[in-house]
Amino acid sequence: MLKVNKYKLESKKVKNKQKILMMADIHLWDDYDEKIISNILKKVEILKPNIICLCGDIIDEFRFFDKKQNEKFLLDFLNNLSKFAPILITLGSHDYFNLKKFKINGTSSDAIFYWQNLIEKNNNKNVLLLHNQIFENDDLRVIGYTPSRDYFQAGEDSNVLVSELNSNFFFDKKDKKYTILMCHSPRRIEKSVLFKVKFYSTIDLVLSGHMHDGLVFPILKKLPTSIGIISPQRTLFPKNTRGKKTIKVNNHVINLIITGGVLKFSNASPKFFHKLNCLYNHDIDYIEVDN
Repeated sequence: MLKVNKYKLESKKVKNKQKILMMADIHLWDDYDEKIISNILKKVEILKPNIICLCGDIIDEFRFFDKKQNEKFLLDFLNNLSKFAPILITLGSHDYFNLKKFKINGTSSDAIFYWQNLIEKNNNKNVLLLHNQIFENDDLRVIGYTPSRDYFQAGEDSNVLVSELNSNFFFDKKDKKYTILMCHSPRRIEKSVLFKVKFYSTIDLVLSGHMHDGLVFPILKKLPTSIGIISPQRTLFPKNTRGKKTIKVNNHVINLIITGGVLKFSNASPKFFHKLNCLYNHDIDYIEVDN
């Protein structure tokens, strides 16, 4: 079942109400359930967002593109989605390297180039890949961060995260535009880490996925905690697996929203677990920012 999680935020930085739809962890693969895609499109048409943020792991493995019909399936989905609002895409680990071979196969840069070429050839101005790039409109600035292979291979090292953010982005601290950071993994989004990011005082909202709700059953998600049962890294009782969290860094407030993801068990998971997807919701998140 498709579940929309709704949030309301306030900021004097926006002149007009901003409606943001966030999705992550779609994990497209062969023989993907087209009902999931159809339900997403129907729901987005009703919600009428201003922008749509796809925060990584759109496909399950880069091998997805071995079949040309899969490429068409993805582009059809993106183009249909873009009829309702501009789509901003950032990449997660599943999107740009073959997980089954990533320990020995260094194809990340080639895979990212493939994505860039794919989106460019699609020639749809409403579908944008933000590979360490920035999108702006009258009210919003959206930072699209791609975590490198180094980040994931180092066990999601906070020092790598800080270094990459500081080297890829720079903003005038006096700039007052409402700023969103799209960062696939929320694991290192915490006060002590954000403090080291040179432009933290310009960030108002971080959008993440990656944690698949910590595989907490829907009936337990109402509990007042973001702790999960197990993480994608197979650690027990991980923190920051879902929902909204407020982080205060030197009196500057940053909101973190973590989507539970469209799919909980991907094709890369052991086949036994695929059948358990029916026990979980397909989560997308709708955020209103108003002054």
